[in-house]
Amino acid sequence: MEILGPNRRSDVGAIPSMGWPCGIALIAWVAYWLKSFRYMQLLNVAMILFCIICFYWFDESPRWQIAKGHFDKAEKTIKKAMKINGKSEDRFNEKMNQLKDSVLDVRI
Repeated sequence: MEILGPNRRSDVGAIPSMGWPCGIALIAWVAYWLKSFRYMQLLNVAMILFCIICFYWFDESPRWQIAKGHFDKAEKTIKKAMKINGKSEDRFNEKMNQLKDSVLDVRI
């Protein structure tokens, strides 16, 4: 959510809440089509494994990375978000250095 532009946040925020209603609506049809609880369980496990594997493709939150002191990772994540959102990197290094200094000052 943090790496998206303000106009996309509400759309993307609504996507997770759509999973339950769609799943409940489809589960009866899928169960009728599969005809066996074993295949139903296998399908559930396959979807869970897919979600676990996809978890590793997502970037961590830049705020979390900065709070934990992973400034290089945060810089890469923020630059990637800036590229996605079409923002320029004019004074990015200067602002990142200011942020790093202020975070390190607070820690001391």
